Amino acid sequence: MLKTAEKKTTAKVASLFGGFLSGALTWIPFFNSKALNETMGIKDYDFPQATLGEKFCLNFKHKWFFLLGAILGGFFFFLMPISYLDENYKQIINIGLVALAFGFSIIEFYRLFKGNKNNIWLTLIGVFIAIGISFWIYTISIGMIDFSNITGYISIFFLMFISVMLLTFCGVSLGTLFFLSNAYLQISNFMSNITRFIGFKDNIVMILVAFIAVFAGYIFGFILKYQTPKNNQHLSSGMRLGFFLSGIIILLSFEFKQPFFTDITTDLAQLFMIIVIPVGLFFIAIALTIKEFKMVKNGISNLIVVSLCQPLSLYETLTSGLLSAMNKPTCGDLSKTNEH
Repeated sequence: MLKTAEKKTTAKVASLFGGFLSGALTWIPFFNSKALNETMGIKDYDFPQATLGEKFCLNFKHKWFFLLGAILGGFFFFLMPISYLDENYKQIINIGLVALAFGFSIIEFYRLFKGNKNNIWLTLIGVFIAIGISFWIYTISIGMIDFSNITGYISIFFLMFISVMLLTFCGVSLGTLFFLSNAYLQISNFMSNITRFIGFKDNIVMILVAFIAVFAGYIFGFILKYQTPKNNQHLSSGMRLGFFLSGIIILLSFEFKQPFFTDITTDLAQLFMIIVIPVGLFFIAIALTIKEFKMVKNGISNLIVVSLCQPLSLYETLTSGLLSAMNKPTCGDLSKTNEH
């Protein structure tokens, strides 16, 4: 049996703060949450001998501090003055998002051409699926949402469910679909009051709908990820690439309009911001993915497979814990699969 020691309190606190950071940044459109999580050492674990339900329980047990922090981070992200930024810096933000998406696209292109040639078709399927979803969401343009009626509930459930499912499966940020649906500013204005606990009771139904969508999306995303673990990495890589490419195309084709600023008057200040923000976001994307280039080159997967000495019962599985970098197993083999 695989036995592990309990995580220390400092590790739990670090996991909570890491989740908070991940949850907050996942509201940035075209952000690669998967790359951030892996940079922080958050891995996906698989037990080949366990059932899908046991795998879910095991991952949840190992990562629940991180998941709690992610929910809190996603909730309190909207304390930021998003309406002010959108009103005064909309176009420079769009330029920055293009640079961010382009920076994250590089590793996916590298993975496409350096990976197993037999799986290129699966990656390309993921690209076309993501492009199709992106342009469909952009075309229907949910836009204005009434948060007090059934239509608004359905819209939020739909967007949140699909976004969380994609986040869980391939690491595409929550903000991506909300941005493409033209509902990003609407949801941010709504949540800016909720995070300050203004009108919280009046909108309790909408909040419950959002939480149900988050839970359901996580379940379905987990099923997609672990139902076919040998193929999902190629499909998820293609989907990330498809969303990044869609974002670049849509932003460059339809979203750029003058002026770039309404709150900065000098030409020098505008030029400085136009250069610094996109360059900064581009290098953030490169910094978060740079270690993946070596991993792809060496054929190392990011999915950690734990092989147990013998099959465990559900009770034993749930009480055994997971192997982490801070824990030492007494029996079992922790190895990284060569999927790429």
